[in-house]
Amino acid sequence: MKRENISRIVLSAKHITVSGENHIVYDASLILPSHTVMLLMGMSGSGKSLFLQGITGFFLDETLRLCQGKVTVEGEEIWQAKDGSVRLNREALGDKIALSYQEAGQSLNPRLKCRHQLRLLLRRFYSTNEIPAEMERANEFLRVSGIEPERVWSNYPCQLSGGLQQMAYLALALRTPARVLLLDEIFSNMDSALLEKVTTFLAHHVHDTGRSLLVVTHDPSLISGFAHYVAIFYSGRIIEIVHKKDKPLHPFTRYFFACFDENLTAPIRQLISANAPGTRDKISSNGCSYRHQCKQKINKCDTTVPPLRECKTENGHIHFLACFNPFDNHEDGEYDGSKG
Repeated sequence: MKRENISRIVLSAKHITVSGENHIVYDASLILPSHTVMLLMGMSGSGKSLFLQGITGFFLDETLRLCQGKVTVEGEEIWQAKDGSVRLNREALGDKIALSYQEAGQSLNPRLKCRHQLRLLLRRFYSTNEIPAEMERANEFLRVSGIEPERVWSNYPCQLSGGLQQMAYLALALRTPARVLLLDEIFSNMDSALLEKVTTFLAHHVHDTGRSLLVVTHDPSLISGFAHYVAIFYSGRIIEIVHKKDKPLHPFTRYFFACFDENLTAPIRQLISANAPGTRDKISSNGCSYRHQCKQKINKCDTTVPPLRECKTENGHIHFLACFNPFDNHEDGEYDGSKG
């Protein structure tokens, strides 16, 4: 997406820190332009799902809390936290952000049939005269995806498969006025045929409405055909945001993308596995969490956490990077895992 098309930032999340027994998400920041699909990727356990929950200010685990940070949508503050004190704009949150949890059933009321939940949602956001047209739009989304609407609306969430629960939630979320949809592994229970139909619909929807999606996923197939940008999460922080057509500069991002290479050699695959959070690298406030694995490391990496800064690009894409000694943006050839 070109710079002239992303001047309007729809979501700004700055310095989010979430703590429980330890800091689970530390000083994580992200911006999301309008008309954009951004994937949030990284090793399991790195904090991606908690970061999504942190954007809303609410957590499934009541022992977690916001320590610091600020989130705005279209310039309107959603919440701000400082020294553990949180100021939350609940009204703006409901109108600006919609979140699907990793298990879609957690986003649905188990005591109400899906049709009743749709009607309650539409009554909140639309006038009586607008509701029939909005119900038909929800039905159309299901039909385009090859699903008979009655199969979803006439049942309780527990009577639906995991894939249909995800479809029910998406149909509801798309009928809210939310400018940002946060989707946590929403496609995980969909077969390949349904996935293609849904992502095609969502891509057109984003283009037509100006909405933006932030999607947690482990599916690399979504990068080429669905997403505009990829944000890489590592040990509780976002370390790089890069356009899908641009070359990543962070050493870990290069390792991570190498996971998708079918020709990956066994030694490099072992190195990738060793870099998973919880093996060696833990969240650090005194240096780069990746420094123990990184052959690009310089002395500063041992003492200072690299801030997420914007990189200059020649093509107008945004590119943010948290690294003191990244790879050269103009480096030719494939990444050699032995280098870092």
